[in-house]
Amino acid sequence: MRIVMPLFEFCFDDADFGREYEFLGGKYKLIRFDANHEIPPMPGISELDRAYMEKEHWALLAQDPVSERYKEEVNLLLLSFKIFRLSPVFIAYRLCKEDENQSTRLFEPIKYHLYERPSEPLTRGDLDEVNEGFIRLLEMLRVSHRTHNAIYFTYRGLSCYKMIDSFALLTMAIESLFSPDTRGGVTKAICSRVSAFLGPSDPRSSADMHKLYGLRSRIVHGRVVVEDDIKGKVRVLHDLQRVLLKCLKKMLTERTYDVYRDDSKKEEYFKKLVGDAMTCHVCGGQLNSLVTTLPVKEDRDRIIIIKGVPLLQCDNCREYVIEDAVMDKIDVLLSKVDATAELEVLNYAM
Repeated sequence: MRIVMPLFEFCFDDADFGREYEFLGGKYKLIRFDANHEIPPMPGISELDRAYMEKEHWALLAQDPVSERYKEEVNLLLLSFKIFRLSPVFIAYRLCKEDENQSTRLFEPIKYHLYERPSEPLTRGDLDEVNEGFIRLLEMLRVSHRTHNAIYFTYRGLSCYKMIDSFALLTMAIESLFSPDTRGGVTKAICSRVSAFLGPSDPRSSADMHKLYGLRSRIVHGRVVVEDDIKGKVRVLHDLQRVLLKCLKKMLTERTYDVYRDDSKKEEYFKKLVGDAMTCHVCGGQLNSLVTTLPVKEDRDRIIIIKGVPLLQCDNCREYVIEDAVMDKIDVLLSKVDATAELEVLNYAM
């Protein structure tokens, strides 16, 4: 039995490729797609669906899948394309000529909200990288409940039509990977661990994580109204996805997920990592405490200035880190501002 899944948004360099490419030792194959030959008569498929599929030239093939598990594995293969190549490829149909019950249209295909796109078509070397990432995703899935849940939340977060659902699930993926086993100071620990884990490879990660948890706090405390879209906060979702996918890529490339096999080893790993990260993650300079004035842009028409904010700043490149307790107090201050004021000046010590 053949399950054929047309690939959408798949850009490939034909000159670098033959007829097929094998993933996972041949369990799945990248094949040329002929809509006239592969689309079976099936209920629920309209002429528009058929026309949509006829535009595509490549598909994934699952040959004689032994169980429904192939669906989960295909999802992980698509996730590997996202993590390693920022590829927007997705599937929307499963086609089977031998058994029409196996044919279906997907109503929640994996989506991709990042603005970045590959600048060039994928090559065979890119597929090799994606395949290796796919194999390691399957390994990581089985390491622990934390790694399993992180992968599940990531895939589901990329499959959401509603921004608030995506935000919640991707935040849970970050927390599955980086939250400590002990209670208290969770936000600070997660922000510190993500920043230390990515290090100089992502100098924006610290600021992005604090913005993420600032928004999360404002949602939980009712200072942002939750709707299908979090108005004016699309950029935060963009940054959240970018940081999460970079963490997964590094974790898979370096096989860091092995530390999750033992909770005590995981905690020791992150304790050492954060301890070593008291130097600036941008330039390696020394972080020093200081008090400064912090401008906060609440939305397009409102700016709030907070005086006397304590933070850590690099004495070389001027990158700064705001600690968890300070962010909590800033959130309290922001909850008390006049909602009609275009400009307001607050004092952190008040």
